[in-house]
Amino acid sequence: MSEEARKEALREPGRAAKMVPAAADHHVTRTYLEWLVALPWPKAKVNRNGEPMAPSYANFLVINGAVLVPVYDDDADGRALAAIAGCFPGREVIGIPCSPLIEQGGSLHCMSMQLPQGVWA
Repeated sequence: MSEEARKEALREPGRAAKMVPAAADHHVTRTYLEWLVALPWPKAKVNRNGEPMAPSYANFLVINGAVLVPVYDDDADGRALAAIAGCFPGREVIGIPCSPLIEQGGSLHCMSMQLPQGVWA
């Protein structure tokens, strides 16, 4: 991150704290700020061709009663599961092995996206 971008990112919480409570997006913005949590990064991974892949724990999926979290057989998996569990009390947090998915350019949340009508026909 550039120094300019870092400074701007550090100013943002202060701006949000000054939001007028009557503003339409005040509640939503405050809720998101309270939910921000630092997630660890898994070690860098490359595919069979030596190209970098993009493993991330932020690609989790919230479903009924649970949160599915991508894991990568990495030392940081447990810390990521614990951090995300703290954000979703009352939901089971389940680690899903996603190394094969990132080889295809996506991960858990990407895999759950909509499919065009007729794909399964």
